[in-house]
Amino acid sequence: MSAGFPSVTASASSSPAAGAFGSSEPATSAFGSSSTSADGFGSQPGAGFGATATTPTTAPVALLYGSIAASVVGIGVALLLPTLVGGAIGWVLAALVGLGLSTFFTVRNAQRQANPWYLYYGWHTVVYRASVVVALVAVVVAAGRLALVLGRM
Repeated sequence: MSAGFPSVTASASSSPAAGAFGSSEPATSAFGSSSTSADGFGSQPGAGFGATATTPTTAPVALLYGSIAASVVGIGVALLLPTLVGGAIGWVLAALVGLGLSTFFTVRNAQRQANPWYLYYGWHTVVYRASVVVALVAVVVAAGRLALVLGRM
């Protein structure tokens, strides 16, 4: 060879043999574990663009209905049971369950909005705001009941 470059022969090559790319056997990594992924990044074969699920998703509105129901029950318990326990149960239903479900809705809705097939409806926002307002009213009613009961002791 000229210019001092060594000659490269086919036996000194580190590339795989012909046909190795088309084999259906799992590839073995340098660490000894086998990989069935189509590329080196861990994705599954056929999971490219357009191969994702195309099921549309919406906000988890059932959580909001549960929040409103818990808040209304909390108001009812606080008003119908004029005792310390009634006020405490009403407050727990309103504050922890009612506002907790509204918060859980926010987290789950944010996760669902990451889906490219998320369907947005404006009335979901209205129901969310209504559930927060009803829960806050229920907290005030239950706290008022607690204050009235504790003031009489």
